[in-house]
Amino acid sequence: MALPSVDAPAAPHQPAFQLPLTLHSLAAMSPKTAQFALVMLLSLVPAVRTAAQQEQSVDSGTVAVRVTNRDGHIVSEMIVQLLGPTRQVMRQAESDAAGMAVLDEVPYGTYELRVLSDVYTDVYQVVEVRSPAISIEMVMYPIGVEERVTVTASRGTVQRESKIPATVRSLDEVQLRARAVDLLPRMLDEEPGILTQQTTPGQGSPILRGQSAQAVLYLIDGVRYNNATYRAGNTQYLAWIPDVGVESIETLLGPAGVNYGSDALGGAINVLTKPTPAFSNDNTSRMSGSVRAFGESASVGGGLHATVGGSSGKLAGFLAASATRHGEVRGGGARDSHHATIRFLGFTDEQVRTAFGSRYADTGYGQTGLVAKGSLRTDFSSSIDVFFTSSQQNDVRRYDRLLGGDGRVRADFVPQRLNFGYVRYERFFTDTFVEAKISLNQQTDGRRDQRRPTSTLRVEQSSDTVWGLEVNGSKSLETHLVTGGIEVYRDTVDAVRAETSSGVTNAVRPRVPNGATYTSFGVFLLDEWTTINRRLRVSGGVRFSTFAYSARAADNVIAGLELVPDTEANFTDLTFNLGANYTLSDTLDVWGRVARGFRAPSIFDLGEIGLTGGGFEVAPDEAVAFGALVGDSASSTAISAGAPWQALTPEKVWSYEGGLRYFNRETRFEFTGFLSNFGDNINRRTLIVGQDVVGEEIGGATIVAQDEQGRIFVAGEPNAVVSRINVSRLRVWGLEVLAQRSFGDRWLATVKASMQRGTELDTGFFARKIAPDNLAAILRWRGASGRLWLEGVVKGAARQSRLNPADLDDSRIGAFRDAGDISDFFINQGPRLGLVENGILLATGETLDDVIARVLGPGGSGAALFTATPGWLTLGIRGNYALTTSQSITFALNNFTDLNYRLHGSGFDGLGINATLAYALDF
Repeated sequence: MALPSVDAPAAPHQPAFQLPLTLHSLAAMSPKTAQFALVMLLSLVPAVRTAAQQEQSVDSGTVAVRVTNRDGHIVSEMIVQLLGPTRQVMRQAESDAAGMAVLDEVPYGTYELRVLSDVYTDVYQVVEVRSPAISIEMVMYPIGVEERVTVTASRGTVQRESKIPATVRSLDEVQLRARAVDLLPRMLDEEPGILTQQTTPGQGSPILRGQSAQAVLYLIDGVRYNNATYRAGNTQYLAWIPDVGVESIETLLGPAGVNYGSDALGGAINVLTKPTPAFSNDNTSRMSGSVRAFGESASVGGGLHATVGGSSGKLAGFLAASATRHGEVRGGGARDSHHATIRFLGFTDEQVRTAFGSRYADTGYGQTGLVAKGSLRTDFSSSIDVFFTSSQQNDVRRYDRLLGGDGRVRADFVPQRLNFGYVRYERFFTDTFVEAKISLNQQTDGRRDQRRPTSTLRVEQSSDTVWGLEVNGSKSLETHLVTGGIEVYRDTVDAVRAETSSGVTNAVRPRVPNGATYTSFGVFLLDEWTTINRRLRVSGGVRFSTFAYSARAADNVIAGLELVPDTEANFTDLTFNLGANYTLSDTLDVWGRVARGFRAPSIFDLGEIGLTGGGFEVAPDEAVAFGALVGDSASSTAISAGAPWQALTPEKVWSYEGGLRYFNRETRFEFTGFLSNFGDNINRRTLIVGQDVVGEEIGGATIVAQDEQGRIFVAGEPNAVVSRINVSRLRVWGLEVLAQRSFGDRWLATVKASMQRGTELDTGFFARKIAPDNLAAILRWRGASGRLWLEGVVKGAARQSRLNPADLDDSRIGAFRDAGDISDFFINQGPRLGLVENGILLATGETLDDVIARVLGPGGSGAALFTATPGWLTLGIRGNYALTTSQSITFALNNFTDLNYRLHGSGFDGLGINATLAYALDF
């Protein structure tokens, strides 16, 4: 892999793509893991069967759907779809003059039934096909409360959201488009329990119940999207998924470890792609497509989406492409509350605008995306699906490290590329559904960073290629629905890093070792038991997981030196969940759930072994072998906390939640409370060794010094030796409310609110990343013809003063600074930016000492720019108008009071007054 713009020696190359299971990789697995992997491969063999070889023993039935309105009148020309557990359109028909739509040859099983309309509110329902013929009446309302169907809460089946013992937030394409013209993370705004943090435009990291990054699992069509190099803190990877191919997003709040494995401590976000067009019933070919052009004023940005697809009796597919370009962002009130000159020089808003303008410099970016999806119906009960998406972001810069906070010279994200795809075989037997998948996930993340004009330029690039294999199945019994499966994922890292100083470029150790591998294996079993006249549903599950990490010194040789020791680590985990939903009446349910989640140590946790930017780090096993005690910090002034070092284990969470739900076509009310206890969090700590170990080897280096506190040192590194250990505990609890009420045929009111509280149990500090109390209120009006709807939107958050010391230091929140920070910016950046000349700040005529005294006050002590994130309330209006049956416009005017505000933890202020417009044409 070659680094951009730096002529550095290449690290040993790893192939960008490799077969998921070579003889070498099988040999590296345990015998049981290899056996399971081979079974998964063999399970794909039935996919080659042709229609002539189909099994005629599969029971099937006919679903007759009668579509009426609330007055009992028939409704014709409505699209009626039947979708399976993977959201593939199994059958489709159109209601005729009698309001009837007939779906033939439906294998026995559980499905999602949809009726789609441009005039009425779309209707969703779970349908169980258990007999040769069933009849269903679907009632359409001009406006009403929707009950959604989820495929994320339990794998391999569809479920009504009001009947599951868990919290799922479902957003369809219409809702997503109304909230943002593009960029998936921005589309999750307004949902209780979710804080959408953006470090810089073009990125976004949803925080679920106080957890983000490594502790939130992303999925695409149920396939794991996270890889083993995801870092702590906030990440940008959800924004890479092209929204042109997205139909809906389901967010499961709370631990999802049984369903989806490691990382889902705060929850899981499942991005569901658009289904392929329905197969034709008469074997005729049909073509369709769409074009969407859009723009927004706050970033002077816009873009174009185009999709073309088609179907026949056995083949269906589509190809979609997108291209967007956004300019520099304008914040509310044309202010930049955390601007570097405000932080370090004490500038006023007017001085910032005079020197830099009213928009945020270096916040523009571009993105292109490609999505392809196809389906082959091998017989009436099975199909093979292929999906692939590729995207690239350009010119993304980390604004909070530039003029938005730290005032650095350079903080570029380049390259930012995604290649993701899968091949899936699915088959229905009688009351049984089986799917098998092979997936590819390649994410390439590069950085260019330079603090000051004379500082070292650091350039790095890491590409993690993940192959996955999955086999899942579900079986419906009389009172049980049993689901089980096995998964294998294998990461391989290709990484390089270089530093340029005084015109000389040298290759250095990558952030994570080049050639590092990470293999995960999991087997899970879920059961849903229905009893007491179908009023009580008890759901439970268990998962066993193993993880294997490996890094080789031979893959990390630079200038003849091995910069990474040979390292191997293995972990296991057993986790479970148990929940129950009891139906008190036709409209009222009460539910509860206890779940245990986990996050296994990843390449990010294990890969910083050897000489790194954080000092000399050794594997935890070596710390155990030396009989080391755990330091109270990772600094060279750490003292013993008294606890012996122990081998690394997965992080864990125990979560307890419950609530009640009321639902009918006019009213929906949900109240949820949760309590989550996090333990064994992985952190870096200094080794404290009691006995004299000078001269001994650790991590492939010789210990050259040991101080009186027992801290040990190796040659060439002034900081003490550190390692990773499971330390610290955290408690987060909160309340979430969702209420909807329709008034007649024209009005629908929605209120969403949530509160969270979090505490570090070891220190007593407030927890980080805890969202402030927030509220969203939406009032929708729908015209009599159904062609126009409008929404008034009020969104707000309370003042967040419950900050952790690390929050106060963070440039995105508290923006701490001291005399040294001010001097550094004044001397090194002031002249470059044209602010300082001959030691004088031109805007005020002050010297450096004068500026320090004014910014920090008489004492001159360091202080945070903010001790809280201010509360805020914004107003907006949005809507959609159908010009014709095939053309529509979506429009919005957000924050029309131009309020300056900041989403807690974000790296730039919220968008100011922002007009958006999108035109869509279907053909």
